[in-house]
Amino acid sequence: MLKSNYLINFLDADIILIFIPLLAINLTTSSFIIGKLSDLTEKYGSDFSHVYKELKIALFEQIALIAVATLCLILKNSCYFLSLGPNYLFAINSVLLGAFIYYLDILRDTGISIFQIFEALEEKRKKNQ
Repeated sequence: MLKSNYLINFLDADIILIFIPLLAINLTTSSFIIGKLSDLTEKYGSDFSHVYKELKIALFEQIALIAVATLCLILKNSCYFLSLGPNYLFAINSVLLGAFIYYLDILRDTGISIFQIFEALEEKRKKNQ
């Protein structure tokens, strides 16, 4: 409706270059989270196995999104598929945009978990004082 191709051009040029470093950052963040949860487990005997499972799923989701985005870009630039018309390009662009939004949601979820850990630690400290 806005007659702007900025977002699609941005995703075409940079989506893979954005996803891979974000995966590395998110892996580091997940490692931090796992370390803190391990400390909490040792200190308070809590069970965080469900959190570990979710972090593992998020890792696989990110890798799958990189694969989906790569496949979309390959198909989008295929001469054979370009002949399928504008609906084809709309579908591929929609999948690329969806992958980008989903990836951002994974990052948001990981970020929220860091704050929740710190809030829980702060709450425990206040109770112990």
